[in-house]
Amino acid sequence: MNLIKEQSLFLNYDWKEYFKKYSDLEKNGVNTEHKAFTHYLKKGKEEKREIYHKKTKQFVSEEVDEDLFNDYHWQHYINVNNDLHHNGIKSEFDAYHHYKNYGKKENRILHLKSAIEYNNYEQIITDEKDRKLMEYEKNIGKLKIHIDNNITEEHYNKNNIFSSMKLKLTSLLESKYIVSNKFPFGSLSFPEIEENISHYQNVKKYVLIFLISHADEPLNLSKNIILFRTSLNKSKKQKNEYVLPYVWEKINKPFFIFKKTKKPIVSFCGQMNKYREKIIQQLQKNNAIQCNFIIREKYWGGKPNDPVLIYEFTNNITHSHFVVCCRGRGNYSMRFYQTLSAGRIPILINTDMELPFENEIDWTSFVVIGENEEEVIKKVLNWYETKNIEEIQKKCKYIYDHFIDKDIYFNKVLNDIYMNKIK
Repeated sequence: MNLIKEQSLFLNYDWKEYFKKYSDLEKNGVNTEHKAFTHYLKKGKEEKREIYHKKTKQFVSEEVDEDLFNDYHWQHYINVNNDLHHNGIKSEFDAYHHYKNYGKKENRILHLKSAIEYNNYEQIITDEKDRKLMEYEKNIGKLKIHIDNNITEEHYNKNNIFSSMKLKLTSLLESKYIVSNKFPFGSLSFPEIEENISHYQNVKKYVLIFLISHADEPLNLSKNIILFRTSLNKSKKQKNEYVLPYVWEKINKPFFIFKKTKKPIVSFCGQMNKYREKIIQQLQKNNAIQCNFIIREKYWGGKPNDPVLIYEFTNNITHSHFVVCCRGRGNYSMRFYQTLSAGRIPILINTDMELPFENEIDWTSFVVIGENEEEVIKKVLNWYETKNIEEIQKKCKYIYDHFIDKDIYFNKVLNDIYMNKIK
């Protein structure tokens, strides 16, 4: 080993921990850092003894390749490869170890830390999204799906979620799965929903229903139905119910980082309701927070297609750090997903709301969620003081593009069904 490598080895490991771990060393006079280091070079390495890496704060069985470990973005590696999270790989060192022993042979991609900077971020996540779509399409092409269309052409065009997907569509007789299009976009009453579901109760196939509705009441579901619904109470959720993110209206402006200001900027543009009123009032009273609120008397100010109102809404979200995204009429928030699509940080009061893919996404690491208004405001101030707000913005954008974006969401859902992750 040359002198430079020896110096690196000595500086990057805690040799006091080494002789503490192995009690036999002190009996043989190995009781200083230099003696421990010398012992490792002469005997310990050959005996496969573990050494304590300062940066990872853990014992390792082999010396860490410092250039590889320090130059690459390991959290990004975990985020891109969802299977790592399922296999308990959560730390940067675990990711490094996986890549060195397995990922490299599997041709998994690494990104330099410098490449995750703002200028390249949009292209990176677009490239990764394309790779994910290709992976999903290989599997969903094997599903035998029949689309049951029984609604008007207008509603079909708006809700035809699979029109651009590479599916193997089959006849009703040949299919294993039926995708129902009996549910108009957002306009069904609860009795109408129940009536339409009842048509599938005795069908000898799996039926996929995508329900865009404010209704959150429990439904009578037979075991063959897999229901995705926008409005859902987590505590009353059935085993074959899943939350459906609102994927139909996103912020289409190019992503940019909204830099830190003296105070955190919290925004809201929309109609007041009982779930939003108290948090907005308390935010306005807090002198440590800059509020940017536009309160409408009606939904979309009564003019949902007005370009001026659309511009004000979009600008309100993108020129803030945090956005109030408490629920509306149903137990979900369209604004929540729009905020993520812009790479901004949503604020939520817990209303028994479930978020998508909770078994894969640690939502609490980049979304401010609290049981009450006081807890949320305290978190906003704490996050702004202690966390990297720019990195959290990137994570919001990343999660939207890799899980929620319409093109990828429905491909992922069908892939998860094929992989038996959704039952």
